Amino acid sequence: MIQYEIDILALSEVRWTGMGEKRIDKEHTIIYSGIDATRDQGVALLLTNIPAQAITSWTPVSSRIITARFLGSHAKLSKVACYATTNEASTEDKQSFYNGLVGVFKDIPRHDVLCLLGDLNAKIGNGYTFCPEVLGKHGIGERNDNGELLIDFALLHDLVIGGSLFPHPDIHKYSWTSPDGRIRNQIDHCLINRKCPSSLQDVRAYTGADVGSDHNLMIATILLNLKKHTRKCPLPVKPLFASAKLKDNEMKTLFSVELSNKFETLVLPEDADCEKIWESMKSCYQEVAESTIEYRLKLNDE
Repeated sequence: MIQYEIDILALSEVRWTGMGEKRIDKEHTIIYSGIDATRDQGVALLLTNIPAQAITSWTPVSSRIITARFLGSHAKLSKVACYATTNEASTEDKQSFYNGLVGVFKDIPRHDVLCLLGDLNAKIGNGYTFCPEVLGKHGIGERNDNGELLIDFALLHDLVIGGSLFPHPDIHKYSWTSPDGRIRNQIDHCLINRKCPSSLQDVRAYTGADVGSDHNLMIATILLNLKKHTRKCPLPVKPLFASAKLKDNEMKTLFSVELSNKFETLVLPEDADCEKIWESMKSCYQEVAESTIEYRLKLNDE
């Protein structure tokens, strides 16, 4: 981070369980999320002092998704760091991951500069003519299933895939190399709102960075002045339900019964659109969760 002057570093496969905020040294703070994770997952954001002082809130969504919001001089910056399932994962696991992202994006204000980044295990290919709304002219390789899902998600949320926008040699586009060195792919990405593409100045891989991984360091340059956010207490974190309690069969049964009863009494107006239906269903889940499994008591409660 020091050598490449990185202010916000998104990390995948952190392998830490639980969640929390830690001051590593005088210059760096880490926020991490490994909720209900095995030690092959976990995500984090490692911050220098400037973004650490500008952060207004953060949410450990899951062992694959973490979000943070930063105060800017002219606009707020919402960062979503993630670690997607592999291309060989089941359809259910892939859908679960993207459903989680959809839920996250619903809570992000539309006027924020929004940046999604991380190991998305998605090969987008060179498909400018296929989907010019999302892709630039500088993607590489052949698209895989995860690439299709990422492009569909970007279309749905009005995002562009930054790595396809800038004309770099292929060596500066590949983000992953196989152990035998024969296969190289562009599977780590940075996406940003289509309404503010000028904020994204560059995206490229740095093969010289010694990161001890089969992934190359990917750096996205974003033009945005962050502003110090004064706080007198730890960073506010969106409260999370104690979902681990659902591993208990009795609690799982209770939750299912209460939820079923809640849906039976749910009445929707005839003219209800998708948004109203979604909000009603979301409210049912939240009310039942509050009355059964309740919230986690503290940040590092596992």
